[in-house]
Amino acid sequence: MLFKRHIPKVLIVAVVIAIATTITPVAAHIPPRPHVGAEAQIVSASTVSATSTFSVVGSDACGHLIEPVTFTDTGSLASDSVAAINCLAHYNITQGTSPTTYEPFTRVTRLQTAYFLVRTIKALDLPLPDGPSQPFNDLGSVGTSGQLAIAGLHELDIIEGHLSGRFVPYDNVGRAQTAMLLLRLLEFAEVQLPEPSDVDIPDFDDLHGWPASTVIAIRQLVTLGIMQGVTADSFGPDIPITREDMALLLARVLETAEAQPVKLQVSASPDSVTVGGSSEITITALKPNGKPYRGLLIDVFAAYNGKCHLARELQLNGGDAGTSQNCRIDSGDPRSDVTGTVKVGVTINTPYSGKSRIYAWVGALGQTFDGNKVRTSVYTTFHWHASPTEMAIFVSSPSSLGENTTVHAHLIGPNSQGKRLIFIARDSDNRLRSWQFNESDDSGWATFELASPAYSGSRNNQQQPLTDTVVVFWDRNGNNTHDGLAELSAQATLTWQ
Repeated sequence: MLFKRHIPKVLIVAVVIAIATTITPVAAHIPPRPHVGAEAQIVSASTVSATSTFSVVGSDACGHLIEPVTFTDTGSLASDSVAAINCLAHYNITQGTSPTTYEPFTRVTRLQTAYFLVRTIKALDLPLPDGPSQPFNDLGSVGTSGQLAIAGLHELDIIEGHLSGRFVPYDNVGRAQTAMLLLRLLEFAEVQLPEPSDVDIPDFDDLHGWPASTVIAIRQLVTLGIMQGVTADSFGPDIPITREDMALLLARVLETAEAQPVKLQVSASPDSVTVGGSSEITITALKPNGKPYRGLLIDVFAAYNGKCHLARELQLNGGDAGTSQNCRIDSGDPRSDVTGTVKVGVTINTPYSGKSRIYAWVGALGQTFDGNKVRTSVYTTFHWHASPTEMAIFVSSPSSLGENTTVHAHLIGPNSQGKRLIFIARDSDNRLRSWQFNESDDSGWATFELASPAYSGSRNNQQQPLTDTVVVFWDRNGNNTHDGLAELSAQATLTWQ
């Protein structure tokens, strides 16, 4: 993993709302590689020691789920910078200065910084003020979206202006100023920050005379691995931030705040069935901009808790393509279709009632599920109920010609109430005489009225009884059709005299 972070973070689900504008996010200076840009010192990477340089193993925010973006002017950048730019584009934090260019060495203005920060807040699914008032008097040339971004950040105490009431939107931002902005953003995101007393890094010689709050912010960000010095003993507080810098900084902020590169949604239809019934689980994968994520491997399994303790009472059909690699991302897992969707069938393997969670998650190929570590996962609770075991039918036979008769049906067993029962009567020539449905009562009973057939006196005098075949079945699928043994049924012959 390319970006750095140090301490456990608060889980924040990322749901990103796209903001369409051609002004891209701001850049902050963050080696792991030497900073090369206007007015920036060119330093050897080996001299940069005042930083945290460990890999973020298992971090998903800017990892394997990020799809690359093709900008024609990023080919000369280091791989970590390209990955950071791709990450910001994935979260809709940057859209480039054009569809094909990013302009990585362009300095970032205060206005552009506001755009970057607001989009990062949205990427972290954090709330922004609704219609904040504008506190600055020099934004007449700034568009509505820019004014709202600046006002919202000011209301959140993330961004400040000058004492004169000006914001100076087109001034560049320096490294020290950016450090303050990023720290306030992390505080707003409720990310656990190192206590100033716990920060054990060398002092930067060029920070003498700067406000204590700025020095503390810089030291905290260095400890988190989000920023570092331009040399072992200098920070370069006034060096302007470039768009490449900002990409690196915000990518590390996303990782530190554990942003979600994919949003999963899961539902069961229905979410409660009787034993022998069936259901369908639908999982949808969306990118931060709300568009479907196509071709994503999604592992689906049923378990009792956040661990891979499989619920044997359920069978998921289509969840792992027969590879039996439950709780593991492998090539046998289903891939999301063009709508970002995976569908999995559910059948129940027990006659008893119960419930379980059905999990869906994404991760790196070969990764094994651990509910305490996997961030991009969702679940739905699925219930099943013991079902009736027998159908009985009771008729009054013989019944009197010319008078209606009552047929009683009894659905026997657990959860027999409220079931849809269908009654069908056919005469001896298999002609339909009656088709009715009724719902079983609290004891599983239902009644049906059957009218007497028409008859002629001569036929009755010859003592040729009229007969009907009556059938009652439990229409558990609700399709008005008897679908076999799972839909319990009973049959009787009714004689009319």
